Amino acid sequence: YQASFEMTRQNVKGALSDDRINALLASAVTLKQSADTKFEERNLDEAMAAYKNATNELDAVRSRISDEETRLQAENKEAQTVFESRLDAFMNQVLAEDLFSNELSAIQAEMAKAQKTQKWDMRAAFWPRLSQALSEHEAAYKIQFSNLEKTANKLKEQCGKLIGKLRDDELTKRAPQASELRSSMDSLYTVVLNLHTDEKNKQTLISKWSDLEKELEASLLQLNTLREKYKTQAEDAKREFNGAFDALVKKYGNLIPGQYDKADTKKETAARLMLSDDHYNAYLVWVAAGKELNEAEKALASRAKELAQTRDTTKHACLTKRNAILSVKDIDGMPFLENVDRLKKAAEHKNATADLAECVNLWEQVAEELSKAERQHKLAIEAYKKAENAARLNRRQEIKRISITYPGEYDRINTHPLAKGLLDKVTAPKKLLASVTPDADDKATWTHLTAAESVLKTATKELEKRITAHLEEQRTTALAMQKDYTERVDKILAVPYAHDLVKTAEEHATLAKQAMSVQKYETAAFAWKDAQPALTTAEAQLAELNRNDALRKAAMEKIQKTKIATCKTEFNTIADTLSKDKTVIATLNKPAALADKAEAIAKTGTTEDTLKAWQAALLSMKQVEAEVTVREKAKHERELALKRKLEGESIHAKQAFKDKREILVKSPFAKGRLGDADKLAGQAEDAMKNNLSDKAVTSWKLAMDKLEDLENDLQADLKTQAEKMRDDVLKQRKVTAQWEEWDPGVGEKLVAYDVTMAMVRDLMDQQEFMNAGKQLVKCKEILGEIETFVQEKFVAKPGNDLILGEVGMQFRWLKDLNVWVGVYEVTNEQYRKFKPTHSSRKHEGLTLNGDTQPVCWISYYDALAYCTWLTMTASMKEVLPTGYKFRLPTKKEWVTYATCDNPSNIYPWGNKWPAPYGNFANRELFGKAWNLRGYTDEFPVTAPVSKSGKNDWGLYGVAGNVWEWTADKYNGKFAVFGGAWSSVDKRLLQVDLDNQNYADPQKDYDNIGFRVVLEPAED
Repeated sequence: YQASFEMTRQNVKGALSDDRINALLASAVTLKQSADTKFEERNLDEAMAAYKNATNELDAVRSRISDEETRLQAENKEAQTVFESRLDAFMNQVLAEDLFSNELSAIQAEMAKAQKTQKWDMRAAFWPRLSQALSEHEAAYKIQFSNLEKTANKLKEQCGKLIGKLRDDELTKRAPQASELRSSMDSLYTVVLNLHTDEKNKQTLISKWSDLEKELEASLLQLNTLREKYKTQAEDAKREFNGAFDALVKKYGNLIPGQYDKADTKKETAARLMLSDDHYNAYLVWVAAGKELNEAEKALASRAKELAQTRDTTKHACLTKRNAILSVKDIDGMPFLENVDRLKKAAEHKNATADLAECVNLWEQVAEELSKAERQHKLAIEAYKKAENAARLNRRQEIKRISITYPGEYDRINTHPLAKGLLDKVTAPKKLLASVTPDADDKATWTHLTAAESVLKTATKELEKRITAHLEEQRTTALAMQKDYTERVDKILAVPYAHDLVKTAEEHATLAKQAMSVQKYETAAFAWKDAQPALTTAEAQLAELNRNDALRKAAMEKIQKTKIATCKTEFNTIADTLSKDKTVIATLNKPAALADKAEAIAKTGTTEDTLKAWQAALLSMKQVEAEVTVREKAKHERELALKRKLEGESIHAKQAFKDKREILVKSPFAKGRLGDADKLAGQAEDAMKNNLSDKAVTSWKLAMDKLEDLENDLQADLKTQAEKMRDDVLKQRKVTAQWEEWDPGVGEKLVAYDVTMAMVRDLMDQQEFMNAGKQLVKCKEILGEIETFVQEKFVAKPGNDLILGEVGMQFRWLKDLNVWVGVYEVTNEQYRKFKPTHSSRKHEGLTLNGDTQPVCWISYYDALAYCTWLTMTASMKEVLPTGYKFRLPTKKEWVTYATCDNPSNIYPWGNKWPAPYGNFANRELFGKAWNLRGYTDEFPVTAPVSKSGKNDWGLYGVAGNVWEWTADKYNGKFAVFGGAWSSVDKRLLQVDLDNQNYADPQKDYDNIGFRVVLEPAED
């Protein structure tokens, strides 16, 4: 039966659950129990028959189990197939509508659990529950889908109303911005409307309609906002126009009759539009009216502006200098500006009273005071820089010191067992020093590092306190344990025959006392603790012996003999171990003598006396062993302390080596010279990996010595390099000196150069040659930028405009003519660079000799000489490539650039009269000869060249101011073009190649000047 039962259990294992199998086996088990009962009663025949019946029942059970397994397997497969089919169909619907929920995930998880269940009866229980849960979800989904469809249709209807309202708004038919808004919403509405029919996912459709509804509502709000905006803009524009109009009339009156007519007309139109609520167009008309008013103001202000030009120029220069002084960081400029500000205030007061002459005088005094303030301020800056350099050097040294010492102290605290929590607020070295460069010297880094070091020092002090407190706590604990031990052992030792019972405890006590004698309180506490179980055992043994005298005696005899054997064995073991150490052999004499004495007592004395003798010998031996142990432990601790110290030193030495190497490797002179140091560093790294800290420290020191030797060599190389670089920079600076006055930008860059060079001098005085070299590189970069700037702006390159810095002359590149043409006529100031004594004189008391007026009273040959001088000067300044030359224009070139290459022009500006720009004769000077009806200008004689009128190609003075010499010759005379300040007949101003004015080249005139062109070299 048992074999059949086991076979049945084995065969059906895994097919059905244990509960189901046990239920099927219950009948056979019952029969077997009955047979067991009969067997126990020795009814063997009945028992045999009962066992056979039980065995037969097992055969029947196996058949039933097999049938049930087959049935359940088929039922599970069918149930699973039906459920999976339903679930897949439902999931496709749910996912299409994006209605997937956590409950469906739970069903899927439950189904997976059922599929993993190996017991067919347990798996069959899953499918009815899963089917019920799925049915509930299907019903809920139908309701949810119906609600989604209703919501989508409702949103569609609402959006239709909103888009209709937007389309009907009148503003969308007038204002472009509103029209764009309507078009954008129409497009969005059409897209969503088309989607309403095609989109199967109702949630997506609802989201689209909902977003569109929000967009439409926002658009209607935006439309109302635009309506209010246009109304506000129109009212603001009206208010602004009226205010400007009133201010203009108050300021200038009716200076030019009819000047306000166009603005008035637009004002009336705008007012009518506002009455009809067309604020958008009203705003546009108000703006146009404002522009008309601006044009009127320009015409009225032209004269007044000229009167204030000198005052404003001086004022601007003074304010620029004052702001430059105040803009310097670290040095307060206000103490240097007290007199400046006092005079400035007086000048501004005169400005308000329109007393221009006195105002200009005061501003000139301001300029003089500013020059004094600039000199004083510069001296203060130099003093500050010296102090700052000294402070920067101190900061750099402190940063280096902290960078080296901080990691070691942090690691020492971090590895100490009592340091828990002390470093929570302390910055880790890696994080602290991550952004600290080897040559850092800024205040922020210094402040950050010193603050971190202060926190670390606090942690160090707290650790020392903890160490002291911990040592005192250990001492107190050890003393308390010693007191407790002494009290207990004294009670035991009060019994004469109990001394042997505390032998083991006394061994631990001896170790504890020795540890306490050298202040190893933690070791002592462990020894006292180890003595406690032995003491407890001794107390129990003593109590037992006290209860039974005979037993005590017999036990004592047996224990004593056993202890004698144990003492001998332990004595010999310790002796064998200690005798291997030659340094302790002499200390073994006393224990050996006591052992010999014990052997003698064993032959003649009692067992108790023999035991006492052997215990004395063993105690003596253990004392020797304890002393050796204490010495060995102390030696080991010293070795560990030395190892930790050497490891710390090697880590610090490694970091110091790494820091110094990082600094040195940046030097170009270090290339190929770090091999010896790196080799020693490699040896140090290997020693650290093999825990050879002493060798590692020695190797790191040797490697550092190599770096320091190299550093000294590099310092000498850096000094030589820095001195050579300084000499090169100074030579380059001499070259740039010629360009200082060419452009304010050059002067600004040279100020930066001077400041940087001052830093170089200080750094070289402090022997910081590497940093000096870096600053010299900046100096070279500044000078290089100046050279590039000059090359781009002041060196002639076809395709680019040109400024001739030596004389301040501007040229425009004209591709069609393949030449540069002077933007202005040559001025008196520019001509006096060539001929300092030249004067353009006066006409009837009116000066023609102003610096910015065109030069006159020069002959044709004077103009040619100027062109030759200009070519030579520019060539020497290396701004004019070989073969380039300055010359006078041909008459064809003059006509082309004067008319902007428009052959149909009658005049330079076009075909209409009066001229829109220029400077011709004034009726007041020329009386009856004047024949320029409809024309007027503000200059009785020559105008500043920048006021002489500009054509579409950006050239000034091609109409009037002075006639311009050209290179075309006829009958010994040369052609002049463009008219002059003295031209009284517009017929002479026409552009006619066959009928030009000609002048004697050897004579000079008060109304003839010239313009220069630059011709590139021929290919």
